[in-house]
Amino acid sequence: MICSKIQFKLNHWPILTFSWFVLTFIVSYVWALCNDHIYPLFPYISDTGALSPESCMFGQMMNIGAVMITVCHYTRYRQIRFLNDVENSTFVHKLNKCGLYVGAVGCLGISMVGNFQESQFLTLHLVGAVMVFCCGSLVLCIQTAITFKLRSAYIKYPEFGISNKVIYFRVFLTVWIHVLQTSTVVFSILAFLLYNNTAEMSFAKYLHWSEEDGGYYFRLVATFSEYGVVLAYLSYLLTMGREFKALEFKEIHFKSKYLNETANQENKIVL
Repeated sequence: MICSKIQFKLNHWPILTFSWFVLTFIVSYVWALCNDHIYPLFPYISDTGALSPESCMFGQMMNIGAVMITVCHYTRYRQIRFLNDVENSTFVHKLNKCGLYVGAVGCLGISMVGNFQESQFLTLHLVGAVMVFCCGSLVLCIQTAITFKLRSAYIKYPEFGISNKVIYFRVFLTVWIHVLQTSTVVFSILAFLLYNNTAEMSFAKYLHWSEEDGGYYFRLVATFSEYGVVLAYLSYLLTMGREFKALEFKEIHFKSKYLNETANQENKIVL
């Protein structure tokens, strides 16, 4: 019998997720810039993956990132289930389920943003972006509400590492992400309204929107805000790493429906 063990600490997962998305944006930006597909100064995230060939890598990396965030949400869901045994709150139980479902919809939106490029499928791309924005901000609201409801449990079990500073930092991120989302939408609209060559605007020209064009500085505010939204969301995930330290990841194994229990134990492969 060959038996192998892979040990993985769950608290590393949010860090890996954060790092993966940073890598995604850097790779797509550098590739798009090398192909002269974008204007260098702070393009929209989607602009860096709008044209081939960088769009292929952008879509693939966004898909992987969506799965990684889904794992974060599921791990958080299981962790709250354990912690809620202390409080036995029906409200927290319902919020926890809601957070899992909303997070899954948001991750589907991430995949749509990556796979339906704005250059080819603008409507579906925008639908995915709305899903990401709405579900992302709602998830933060839900998780912050759960944090406050379980505050007594955090005090009782300081091993979770959730101090008042962490709680209020989560509140700040929740408020801040709504401010940044509003800024992204408002200044994007203003930028397009002030663009002085709308009638002649091709998609290639849009990707090279520069200081010479109207509304450029409003566009910069919008793109800064968009990057801030992503940073706020990923930073919130990082705060969950402290709590994930309290979880142990058990092995996954397959069980035959036909062999007896002894044979199943002998053939169990520990992952």
